[in-house]
Formats: sequence, C-alpha cells, structure tokens
Amino acid sequence: MLRSELDPPDDRTAAYWSERWRRLVDERRVQVERLQGQGPQTNYWDKRAGQFHRMTGTQAADQDPLVVLLKELVKGGSALDVGAGVGRYTVPLASAADRVTAVEPSEGMRSFLVASIADRRLTNVTVVPSTWEDSVVEPHDVVIASHILYPIADVVPFVQKLDAHARQHC
Repeated sequence: MLRSELDPPDDRTAAYWSERWRRLVDERRVQVERLQGQGPQTNYWDKRAGQFHRMTGTQAADQDPLVVLLKELVKGGSALDVGAGVGRYTVPLASAADRVTAVEPSEGMRSFLVASIADRRLTNVTVVPSTWEDSVVEPHDVVIASHILYPIADVVPFVQKLDAHARQHC
C-alpha cells in the first residue's frame, strides 16, 4: 500500500505534527502573497482593519454564544485576549471582567480597538502593542486567542505560552 504525504509516520510524534503545521503555514503564506500580489504580509491586517471593524460592529456580541460563555467564565476576574484585533471579544468582556488585557500587533487593528475602548469609556482594558511571542504580560484567569494561529509557523511554543498564562481557562 502506498502512503500519502498526509499520512503521519507510525510513531505520530509531536515533532512530525509541528513540522507538518510549519509547512502548511508556509504554503498558505506563499499562496496568499501570490494571489494578492502584495509581497510579505507585514501590514496584512492593517489593510483589513476597517473591514473587520465594520463587520464586527454589525454583530450583536451578546447574542454570540461564545461571548456569552466567555463573559460567564470571566465574571469578576481577568481576561487576556491575544490577537485582539478590533476588539470583537475584548470590548464585550470588559463589561464582565474586572480587568482585560488585549495583545494586538497590528497598528491598524489596534487603532480601532483603542477608539472603541475610548468611545465606551472603558477603564479596565489595557492594550499591549506587541506580538504574542514578544509580549510580556501577567497570567489572567481566562485566555482567549481566536482565529490567530493561521500564520504562526512555530505553533507549539505559541500555544504553550497561551496555556501558561491561563490561571483557569484557555
């Protein structure tokens, strides 16, 4: 029987899956750059920040089952939103948490997040302008990272850091 490239080796090691993930991320990056003719994705999210802000602004956060669950988990505690974007989860969590920290590397995304925080006069949100890998933040009760793993080639330490920063839920 012929084995496919997708078939894992018999031992199914973490190293195999980590390398497989890295190849998938690299292949996706090359494809996205080629299709969009934009070159390296250094400001990929900056260019899309307005679109994300408009899209999330039309969604009722309190009707989102994930937001409802997260607010219940974080009630009276702290939340860390890694890759916070324009604040889809950061902003609604601020009404339930004592403290929310948003880590966001994209200047474009961050500008909308900071504006939303100011518009709502939220005083319990801190924005950290950094990648997760380079950020220095303390542990929180609840850590979320929604839709951010796609470009992360070295996923194992990234996820381990997320887990290490969660006191209760990640």
